[in-house]
Amino acid sequence: MWIAIAAVLVLVVVVVLLRRRGRNASPVSIVMLRSKPRGFTEADVRGAYRRALKAEPQVQTIPMPDGLTNGLLLISEQLPPLAVIDSSRTYMEADEVAHHARRFEHPTARDALLAHKAWVSIDAMGSIGMKRAMRAKVYPLLGRVAAELYDHDSLLLYLPAESRFASPGPDVEKMLREGRIDELFGDDSLHAPIFHTESDDTEINRAMDEARSRLPELLGAFDRRGEQALAMIKSRFGTGDGGSEFVWIKLQRIDDHQLVGTIENSPLDPEIPKKGSSVGVNPDSVVDWAYIDENKKPIGLFVDRILARRKA
Repeated sequence: MWIAIAAVLVLVVVVVLLRRRGRNASPVSIVMLRSKPRGFTEADVRGAYRRALKAEPQVQTIPMPDGLTNGLLLISEQLPPLAVIDSSRTYMEADEVAHHARRFEHPTARDALLAHKAWVSIDAMGSIGMKRAMRAKVYPLLGRVAAELYDHDSLLLYLPAESRFASPGPDVEKMLREGRIDELFGDDSLHAPIFHTESDDTEINRAMDEARSRLPELLGAFDRRGEQALAMIKSRFGTGDGGSEFVWIKLQRIDDHQLVGTIENSPLDPEIPKKGSSVGVNPDSVVDWAYIDENKKPIGLFVDRILARRKA
């Protein structure tokens, strides 16, 4: 059954690659953004498929229009058709790479997007528009093949249909092989967005003023409940270019009119202490705050609620 539709799928692969930048046009894939091209041979891919899926595929070369990308379509009787794409270009155009990198707070995701020079993907063909429940069944299949093709030159893993990223590491191959895709791509810190605001943004400035004027509410909750309040403050830090960056800090104590805690997100500016660093800030630098009350309700987030609404 699968072999009969191979010619149509070859055409689909080419069309998808030409339109790969659009998320809705992407098939269900596991993509590995790489520091250099992989350079697979047909024997490499055939062997990976055989080891991963315990089946012998029929292999067809996919004609690619850019001269920088090679693709193989792998088909067997009992399994859905897969494509392995090996490209020596960036996954997106240069301007899009820069645009998407600016959206990421986490340095691993940001730096990998900027640094990658090539990519490899394992695609489930005929999967455009596939529902989430069905995608969840397909990903373990892709993961087993991806585990055979993964190596230390992979900078970042990407699920285009989910817009989720995963960092490389010693457990990646094992997690791919075991089909633990949700777990592998479950690090929310990699997906924390960066919000940009202007100094004359009236709505944001009003929210900052409210947060500062109501800061005693946060300090009172922290005094009453301690760590159970999960008290957080967002503080202004100066940057090397004379601007400002706003960073979340988990409040731990109050010393000599300083709010002391650990930085909870990854700053962009290298002069700001890294995530996990202990810092003390002046209350006047606080622009937002949040805590959990006795009813487990989040209180505060004056600025972040506005930013989230605008992002939606």
